[in-house]
Amino acid sequence: MSMHDVLDNLKRFLHPYEQIEILNYTTIYFLPILERKLPGGMETMTGNKNNGFDNDVGEYTIKLRDHMAYWYEIISKLGKGSFGYCVKCFDYKEKKYVAMKIIWNKKWLHNQGVIEVKILETLRDNDPDDKNYIVRIKEHFQFRNHLCITFEMLSMNLYEHIKMHNFDGFDESLVWKYVI
Repeated sequence: MSMHDVLDNLKRFLHPYEQIEILNYTTIYFLPILERKLPGGMETMTGNKNNGFDNDVGEYTIKLRDHMAYWYEIISKLGKGSFGYCVKCFDYKEKKYVAMKIIWNKKWLHNQGVIEVKILETLRDNDPDDKNYIVRIKEHFQFRNHLCITFEMLSMNLYEHIKMHNFDGFDESLVWKYVI
């Protein structure tokens, strides 16, 4: 749908902030209408940080089933790191699941995230056939003052694997399977 179609037909489901924000998007892939209960589109937004989208320390307030950039649906939280959250999302443009890192709304973290994006793009671009088994960046974009980075969805992260094995580490034969 175009943003004009959304505004013409679904404006009543949009928060006043979204009615302005949506003008920055030419194509709308996802908008969770059924999840919105209040007139105006969204549950009451609280706080004055980043128009109510952040908590007091600049973390994006994640709501399951909500949209990210009118493109992705947040399905579940995957984890929390030093720079932000990672969530599982459904990509309505590509019709598949992705992992999304949402960097906290802090200038120095944003700057670190931009460096991370450049490194990940360089790694991806120099391995077009995916022979080096490095997690692949898909997209990156700015949404509500947060740098968001999408990746291919993998089955398990390293921390979860180590945790599942009582933090015993890896035996040498397993390490060689990954590095060769």
